[in-house]
Amino acid sequence: MIVASLHPSQIPVDQAVAVTLRLENQGRGACTNVRFSLRLPREIRIIQGGKLVQVPLLKPGAHHDHHLRLKATKQGAFVLVSNNFSYRDPAGLNRRIHKTSVSLEVVAPLSPSVPKVALTLKTKRLPAGAWSPLVGVVRNVGRVAVRAIHLTARGPGLRLDRRETLGALLPGQDQPFDLRVCADEVGEVPIDLELAFQDPAGRAFRYSSTQHLVVGQVPMPPPPPTSAEPIILIAFANDHNNPVRYLRDLSKERRQIKERLDHVVDSGRCRLVSVPDATITEILDSFQKEHYRNRIAIFHVGGHANAYQLLFESSEGEPAPADAEGFARFLSTQKGLRLVFLNGCSTQQQVEGLIQAGVSAVIATAEAIRDEVARVFADRFYAGLAGGATIREAYTEAEAAVRVSQGGQPRDVLRKGAQLPRGIKPWLLYVKEEAGATWRLPHPSDERLPHRRQTGQTNTMRR
Repeated sequence: MIVASLHPSQIPVDQAVAVTLRLENQGRGACTNVRFSLRLPREIRIIQGGKLVQVPLLKPGAHHDHHLRLKATKQGAFVLVSNNFSYRDPAGLNRRIHKTSVSLEVVAPLSPSVPKVALTLKTKRLPAGAWSPLVGVVRNVGRVAVRAIHLTARGPGLRLDRRETLGALLPGQDQPFDLRVCADEVGEVPIDLELAFQDPAGRAFRYSSTQHLVVGQVPMPPPPPTSAEPIILIAFANDHNNPVRYLRDLSKERRQIKERLDHVVDSGRCRLVSVPDATITEILDSFQKEHYRNRIAIFHVGGHANAYQLLFESSEGEPAPADAEGFARFLSTQKGLRLVFLNGCSTQQQVEGLIQAGVSAVIATAEAIRDEVARVFADRFYAGLAGGATIREAYTEAEAAVRVSQGGQPRDVLRKGAQLPRGIKPWLLYVKEEAGATWRLPHPSDERLPHRRQTGQTNTMRR
């Protein structure tokens, strides 16, 4: 027997709310070909998701969750019905249940919780007249998530290279920041740190904190050279409005990659460009900037994807799909591109288009990978690359590291419900020619490298 239920069963009026329609098999045998079509009263409409639920197999005791965003225009008690609910029982007989219903109560609007954040500045001293990192931590100390976070700094004689754009923060989460500043005034200087952010409903908030730094006199460093080091572009996009699809490890993956490459960036062997909450426009702009053109060697994408699309973000934080075929055609013009790393779910079918577009090597996934496992794989891959490994060596080391930490069975690395054909690995490395897999970051002894860069030359694209 299959039972339908709705969670939560109570929503506020005039607000888009995420709800889950659950189909649970409470019988003793497996049911197949489950089909459930939802009909809503006119006072309730679907903002996101579909009315039709189809489940090929529902084992005894198992359930299937169908996620929706609903908005009600009137208070009251409502019944959501299905005149098309059918499945095949364990005996193979077709069952059709007429007028299955679930209840939904629409109540007065809830008083929204006010988001709260806190800023901690770790940098206590800056040199005078030199571009230096200003580092610290932003923490969500409230009860609701915050997103679209932008951080800027102001102070007497303080110049800011660019504002920092951070990923979404759930309650209790924190995220480090790294601003590039130049302080010209010697002595104790007040620094005003200001955060602009939004709550899940899109309401805008600001938070500011004044902290003091000591600025000392040091010799001015030489101007940075016109460098030709390769660029690693890492881009991340999340689904901030859907708690079920929100990837909690994505921001940690971005931080770990940056930490792995910090010493490589400082030695002038590469430049790292990071794009959190990436929009399609930001990615295209990165490739087309004059000083980045044909220098991006690795393009890393973390987030949601499928066989035909990469999912970036819109300016409102909603998922924005990018057509894989069109994107491959755009990348065909990038002469310096050595590797495209698609660290999203089920991207294997995008490989052929990228290889035909001239990309030397592609790392893609054969199925839906667990969030934390994707983070471990990326972390180990860039640890190997930063240590002097070739693309193939770093890939092999990352694959082995996942087996060590997660186990060797597909169920240890795949999302629930995902399956791999026998003999197929979760991640696969494809190369146009074997020479493409032998590329590595420049060695410190390479005479073509510019002199050592100052610490903190990582660029973060702003929204």
